[in-house]
Amino acid sequence: MKGINHDRLSIFVLCLLIPTFRYLHISIYELTQVFLFWIIGTLYLSPDLDARYSQSKLRIGLFRYLFIFTKHRGFMHNPIFWMFICAIMGYFGYLGAGLGILGSGLVHIISDYVF
Repeated sequence: MKGINHDRLSIFVLCLLIPTFRYLHISIYELTQVFLFWIIGTLYLSPDLDARYSQSKLRIGLFRYLFIFTKHRGFMHNPIFWMFICAIMGYFGYLGAGLGILGSGLVHIISDYVF
């Protein structure tokens, strides 16, 4: 799947999940964290940071050089990596932010295997 389609699918899934989160009585503060970090995860921290020609890699500027030694579909396409990031963020009190990053990463990984 092309990068723009990953972005569109991720935003679509987020739009479907926001009413569900409100129904589950998640606070506005955590919902805002999920929303903002889902967008950040979709546009800047996608699993395709390790791809040669990635829009996310172009968007992060000079930080792209951190990923020159990784191969595409390597550890960044592993759901456990994204769960670890979520757990770390949750440990420091930013569970909503971690869930946003986790959600956008999982949508990307699942859509790679399905489509």
